[in-house]
Amino acid sequence: MAILSDILTGRIRQEMKSRVEQVLKAGDDWSRTAKELIVAMDRLTEAIKSGSVDPKSLEGMVKGTKHLAANTEKLTKAFTNFNGTLERTLTKIES
Repeated sequence: MAILSDILTGRIRQEMKSRVEQVLKAGDDWSRTAKELIVAMDRLTEAIKSGSVDPKSLEGMVKGTKHLAANTEKLTKAFTNFNGTLERTLTKIES
């Protein structure tokens, strides 16, 4: 009966909403960073084609790659947290 109380008081609903918002924010951050990395890779490709590869042209790609890795970690954590919330909720419902 605890699950009924949790549903009625909105605790489960609020936690689910919070987890969904966390996943959406992490997804948006990841997508933005991936786009920035694509731009940096395009610039590097153009520099390679023109034959003027300057070590500075690698900076954007290195920075973008590190940022994308960090955002991927955040996105993975958000999905893991959301999955844990779903599992706890299902366990309560099945009990």
